[in-house]
Amino acid sequence: MFRWWGTCFLCLFSVAVYADNQPRFNSGFDEKPWEEQQEDLPSFPDLQDANWFSFQIDNQSQITPFLLLTSPYMAKDRTVRYVLNLRSPSGFNNISAEGVHCDTGRYKAFAFGDTVNHRWIKTRNTSWQETGSALNRYDLIRYAIKNVFCGSHFPQNHDEIKKRFKEQY
Repeated sequence: MFRWWGTCFLCLFSVAVYADNQPRFNSGFDEKPWEEQQEDLPSFPDLQDANWFSFQIDNQSQITPFLLLTSPYMAKDRTVRYVLNLRSPSGFNNISAEGVHCDTGRYKAFAFGDTVNHRWIKTRNTSWQETGSALNRYDLIRYAIKNVFCGSHFPQNHDEIKKRFKEQY
């Protein structure tokens, strides 16, 4: 009887040791951390372009956001890059080239527009910011953009981004 239990114990112990030395499921998969890729800035937009799309986030904001519908594209680093114009009540255009990282929901401004000289001024020392703060109306705009661009899945192409935005607003 003792031999039988001893043999069973040795078999089970051998299987446990063997299984412990086997590779785990996906153990060889080495996921790299996300890294932002450098992209060229788009050409400076024409403020009279018919592709500026006005949208309203809430009735309390006096800023009118416009998205240049020809600008959004999927970058190599799985971000959606776009051109945004936040027009003040007095008509001043605040143009920026931005991106939203769909996996984290963060956004970043890459450059601001100089509307006098029609050129981009690159930002310095910027980082990816959280979207959707109730304390900041600009963040509500970017939060809405993130929700449209990223939605339930990463957009497949420019046409899908444009379609999503027009359907939402």
